[in-house]
Amino acid sequence: MKLRALSKDDVYEIILEKIKIGLFPIGGKLPPCRTIAKEIKSNLSTVNRAIQKLAEEGIVRSEARRGSFVANKNFSTFDNQNKLSENMEFVIRNAQNAGFSEGKIKKLFQVSLQKMKFNPKVAFAECNPIDLRRMSKIVENSTGIEVMPVLIDNVNKNWKETWDLIATPIFHISEISERIKNSEGIIGLNFIPKMEVLNQIAHLDKSTTVKVIAPTDRGIERMLSLVRQYFPGKILSAKNFGGRDLSILDSEIIITNRAAGLSEETLAKIKNYIIVDWELDSESAESFRTRIKKNIKSRSYVKSKD
Repeated sequence: MKLRALSKDDVYEIILEKIKIGLFPIGGKLPPCRTIAKEIKSNLSTVNRAIQKLAEEGIVRSEARRGSFVANKNFSTFDNQNKLSENMEFVIRNAQNAGFSEGKIKKLFQVSLQKMKFNPKVAFAECNPIDLRRMSKIVENSTGIEVMPVLIDNVNKNWKETWDLIATPIFHISEISERIKNSEGIIGLNFIPKMEVLNQIAHLDKSTTVKVIAPTDRGIERMLSLVRQYFPGKILSAKNFGGRDLSILDSEIIITNRAAGLSEETLAKIKNYIIVDWELDSESAESFRTRIKKNIKSRSYVKSKD
């Protein structure tokens, strides 16, 4: 079956997402257009036009004979700047309506900014871009603590130059410890499958053949371990990313995760499928908040002694 060719806007979004999650770092040089085209299975002309659009918006800059570079801007802040400004104006109006003077409002902002100085810089590390994006949002929504997404491949022994702590799913702790030659400063988070997912798997007919699809061997092992706890029937497995090999989808039930990258178009071709979505265990979320509070208290104590 012939797949739809990627449009200029599709390629634009792919490159922009890679910039936002750090695969193409700020200030760094983009890979050659031919390399990008080959990686995402697009054509050279489409990639060129997408990069031109990024350049027109100031997201990348192109230099003659040198290539294209990611502009030095914080994209998450850039995307939300207008909303942030509106929120600040709302707070200021409320303070004015409550009778606070301009000087008092400025002082309150200064006090808040001073408190923020003690907040640790927390990285959230994952092995693939899709889970990195989704899981970092889950952590922030579940705990109220801002984290900086980073791929595990970009974590090294000099990590303390950038972050104070590294949070990661429990099953990645040993991998990161090996990379930084120390486990101190690593916070393991326990992600669990959503209850509705477990119910779906548990209610499958045991005479059904299930196929588990994940992008890596380790991912398949974890998915198989999960499914076997709730389903006693026949289980097959396949390693795939992006769903371009449609022949692997020939099973009665497909169980996959977001990291496998199956598009909505591909999923629409599957009669029965279950996507394993994760959430942060409530005890793990509370433990994480407690660890951060202790770190803030320690940092503010050291500062006060200075």
